[in-house]
Amino acid sequence: MSENPELDGYEPTERPIRSRGMIIAMRVTVSLALGALLLPAVIVGVGYTARTADSACRVTASVYAPGAASVSTRFEFGPSGLGWQCFAVTTSHGERRIAELGLIPSAPTFRGDEIGA
Repeated sequence: MSENPELDGYEPTERPIRSRGMIIAMRVTVSLALGALLLPAVIVGVGYTARTADSACRVTASVYAPGAASVSTRFEFGPSGLGWQCFAVTTSHGERRIAELGLIPSAPTFRGDEIGA
């Protein structure tokens, strides 16, 4: 009796188990499935981050540029790297950067001297 009776009579072949076309089809299917899983998460994450950056920019502008006509947030390179940038738009001076909100924006923290305390 052999050591592995379930393999008695098995003769390996050099031929692959799956054809090249089947392997390509499986890779395409898996890639599409992963994309379908990840794309909604990326879209929701970017939207949530954009809304958070806009809210943080409005609060920051109320302290640093109270007379601003509007605020603008953009995801771009700033002085300290890639992240959300907050701009105040005024009628007299145009657009000027008032804060860097970073990659993941949050509610701004102010020291007492910034808010007149």
